[in-house]
Amino acid sequence: MSLTQKKIKIICPSHKLGNGEQMIVNHYQKCAARYGGFELCLVKPATGARSSKLFHEAEVIQAQIPTQAHVIALCEKGQNLNTRQLADRLFDQPYWCFIIGSSDGLCPTFIQKANTRLSLSALTFTHQMAICLIGEQIFRILSIYNNHPYHRD
Repeated sequence: MSLTQKKIKIICPSHKLGNGEQMIVNHYQKCAARYGGFELCLVKPATGARSSKLFHEAEVIQAQIPTQAHVIALCEKGQNLNTRQLADRLFDQPYWCFIIGSSDGLCPTFIQKANTRLSLSALTFTHQMAICLIGEQIFRILSIYNNHPYHRD
């Protein structure tokens, strides 16, 4: 695969990252910068009853997604793909948006509309930890596209 510039965004309802998580995200943003990098967009989490909260967060998230983006919703019932499979799936997509839910997850309607539904693991992670994991995977995928030795099959 050859060098292809991608526009990549991670969107998550969260007030802020902890110092440790922010350090990890900064590290992978710096690593990925040579290939176009990625943006982290934290949106204000909603409050209230779970169903109305998820609906409101979905609206706020949707407003941050460009119309041409390939939307990857992280959810527990998503597909389990290895890094190479995810890289192959996203290769022809010029704009990726990884969507990570708040502590209550994502609105089911939003999940159904996503282009790809992805599970990181059968384990449960905080949304802050999921941001770190996706940041690392973005760099790993970009390194695959650019024949960088970071990823080994």
